[in-house]
Formats: sequence, C-alpha cells, structure tokens
Amino acid sequence: MIVDSKALETSWVVYDHILKEGTCTLEEGGVIDPTVAHRVVRFTVNTPNIGDADIALGDPASHVAAGDGLYQLSTCHQHWHFQHYATYELVDPNSGKVWLAAKRGFCMIDVVPWNGNIQSPGPWVYRVCGRPDGPAGPAIAGNQGISHGRADQYYKWLGGQYFVLDGGDGQSPFRPVTTSSGST
Repeated sequence: MIVDSKALETSWVVYDHILKEGTCTLEEGGVIDPTVAHRVVRFTVNTPNIGDADIALGDPASHVAAGDGLYQLSTCHQHWHFQHYATYELVDPNSGKVWLAAKRGFCMIDVVPWNGNIQSPGPWVYRVCGRPDGPAGPAIAGNQGISHGRADQYYKWLGGQYFVLDGGDGQSPFRPVTTSSGST
C-alpha cells in the first residue's frame, strides 16, 4: 500500500470558509466557532493497494471481540474505524508547528479503482465499515480491507478532509503517512 502522490499533489485547495459540516467534523477539526470563516486547506488522499493480493481485514466486530486493538467505534460517526491507518500533518518548516487534519478516523474499504499503470483493478470486495447495535440502528456486519488494484480514497470535499489553519500561512509541507508503509 502506498500514498498516491499524484492525486495528493494535484488536489490542494486553500481558502477561507465557514464550515457548515456535521458536528463530528467540526469537533474533530477543533472548530470552536463555526459561524466565522476559517482558513482551510483541503486535499485528496488515495491509498492504493499495489500488491498482488488483497489486504483483507474482515469484520471489525470480530477484531473487537478478539481484543486485538485494530478497531475502535467512532462514537460520533457510529461505525468502526481502523486504528493507526493514517495521520495527516501540516508542518511549518520555520517554527516546527504541526497542524493535524480534521480527519481522525478511517474506514478502510475499496472506494476507487487504481492501477497507476501497474495492474488492472481487482473486483470491488471491501465495501462496508460495519457498526454495532446502537443509536444509528441495528448492527451491520463490516468487511474492511483494500482489494489489489483498488484504493481507499478520501476526496477533498469529504467532511473532515481538511486542515484548519487559523493563524497559519498555508505554505508549509504536508506529510501524509500510512502506518503500514511509513511512506509519504
């Protein structure tokens, strides 16, 4: 699995915006006052599986029952998030200040085909985050993973897919890191 650098480098948008997203996104992004404009950087991240086999994680509820620590329930989103999948950091090269993106949790599923001129996409297999019984409704069995030749995509207009740069100049380098590869 890699970070698709081409998708990342061509997707940046910086602007002032009154964030009218759901409370989960505002809370995760540290937006205290959603009634005023905030300087934001939006970006797209694709994490394609370029290997020759699927990354198959299965039903998160099974992992939670086994106590292996791979998943946690997002109480705000009411579905399972894969732990330690990625962090998004924006680093000021002069001061070392680090901004974290609003996106805090990830449901690891096939979102888009990706071949990067390497391979043909495999079948679309991993589609469901899954959730336990709760306020959002009855339990839904999950099936998380990434098929070979497919990518998990977090498109720039998705809720939480931004940095809030209040006080920042937006000119700092960005470091997306997938835990599995350590690559940027």
